[in-house]
Amino acid sequence: MDLYVNKPYPEKIPITTMPPTLLQRLPKLPKRIEYRVVGEDLVLEDMESRLVIDIFSGAFPNAPPHT
Repeated sequence: MDLYVNKPYPEKIPITTMPPTLLQRLPKLPKRIEYRVVGEDLVLEDMESRLVIDIFSGAFPNAPPHT
């Protein structure tokens, strides 16, 4: 995977949106920060700077692998 904390969110990785039912179960984020699902990982992205803020590896262990 080409995701690294404090590096830009790679253009080749699709930007995902979170289902509303899942968002209701996660902590609310500041307006410029969004959740992304990349394969098994939950990623926090700063939308203004396009930086990856954090990666929660293995948050979704049954997800299909990221290609």
